[in-house]
Amino acid sequence: METSSGQQDVRARLVTAALDCFLADEYHKVTTRAIAEKAEANIAMIRYYFGSKEGLYEEMIRETLAPLLDALEGQSLTSVSDIEGFLSLYYRTMSSRPEFPKLILKVLALNQGPGRRFILQLLERGRADAARKVEVLQAENANTKPWTLMC
Repeated sequence: METSSGQQDVRARLVTAALDCFLADEYHKVTTRAIAEKAEANIAMIRYYFGSKEGLYEEMIRETLAPLLDALEGQSLTSVSDIEGFLSLYYRTMSSRPEFPKLILKVLALNQGPGRRFILQLLERGRADAARKVEVLQAENANTKPWTLMC
């Protein structure tokens, strides 16, 4: 019997393997068997943790975007330097997996793979949070010349 830590390890390996597989090939060509083999896990664990291949796909996207969405939802974007920090986080996140933005674009533009609505919801949540943060910054800096915000 696996420990809680061992179960989390299997779950994490499945998400990592899914990311590798979905970045390397189109959604419909990736099999749960291939993901399980890459993760060195039993194929039944995909159903156990994620319900289905689509559930694993969505969780892989959610976990990849989580640091960015958490930063947008948090209290950390209250100044221009915080926004610079967010952009730095974005580029670090995306540069660690440069294929990931391509995957998102394939899903959104070409509708290849499930999760289009799911990705749009995640992106809209991030966009709405970012828009609120920008409004707050604009209100706080209403008397400041626009170019001074960028310095």
